[in-house]
Amino acid sequence: MSSDPWADLANAIFRLSDRFAADRETYEGFLPGSPAAQDAKDEPHAGDWGKAPCRDANIAGLHLAIMAVDHLTCLAGIFQSTRPFVFGPSAVARSATEVAARGYYLLEPDLPSLERIRRHQNDRLSSLWDQRILVKDLNDEVAANACDTQISQILQGATQSRLSPHPGRNYKPPRIGDCQPSATTLVDQAVSKESRLGRTSYRALSAVAHGSRHGLRLFFTEMGALLDQEHGDVFGVLEASPQKMALLLIGAPITVSNLLNRLYTRFGWPEADADSAKYSMLETWGRVAEVPIPTGSVKGSPPQPSVPSSFLPDHPPDGRG
Repeated sequence: MSSDPWADLANAIFRLSDRFAADRETYEGFLPGSPAAQDAKDEPHAGDWGKAPCRDANIAGLHLAIMAVDHLTCLAGIFQSTRPFVFGPSAVARSATEVAARGYYLLEPDLPSLERIRRHQNDRLSSLWDQRILVKDLNDEVAANACDTQISQILQGATQSRLSPHPGRNYKPPRIGDCQPSATTLVDQAVSKESRLGRTSYRALSAVAHGSRHGLRLFFTEMGALLDQEHGDVFGVLEASPQKMALLLIGAPITVSNLLNRLYTRFGWPEADADSAKYSMLETWGRVAEVPIPTGSVKGSPPQPSVPSSFLPDHPPDGRG
């Protein structure tokens, strides 16, 4: 173990972030002859979804990758901070994981172009619906009407492509065809298709980000006496050690790495340097977390690590025992 595992984690992320930034600047978008370029060649579904919906759906995957890597880079900045922290990194890692999982879903290989467009348009519909609720709360009818117009246009495009449009109701956004998978499902698929690591990691991050008691208890290193015998309220020592933090946040680097796998392959970008940076980050993360991450996560299928028993709190959830 390094004498400064926080710096190890941060530097591994920065190496990947710098590599990705350089490749984005060099290649800008998908390259000629790439799967994305072939997908967008004729744009057979142009119309109410725009002039280039196939291109837009692929570029949306790049935008999500940019956001996910940016969140991960912010996490590296936190690791470099000289101020003590316990809970903040979980919120940032949760955002990185969730955004990367959406991109991983959108850039799934070998999808028919219409299915990729449908997934992208459902993402747009969800965003427009949230925006509509926001501006209505601000009594901005002009902006709300603009959202309604775009939503109607997207749903009309679904009808033209013989897909099933479904209008929004209350806080449920409109959609085309099947509902978008939940965030937990998307993360589970992006991290590991067989183990429970993805969903377990994401739920743990959510518990911390939302201030839940069981999220708080993940960071107790020493339990004090019961303050309330009936409800199990306790006091103790809170600590965010590098090993415990790396273990809790382990879904973030895996999900981002697997999204970048799909992005580089789909856009036809040279992968050797990025693969080296991803492997280094995952190896460092696994070493600090003391849960080695299979190298298969860099290429091919997502890794299949099992959920380590140390992932869960050392104490019963109700504080008794």
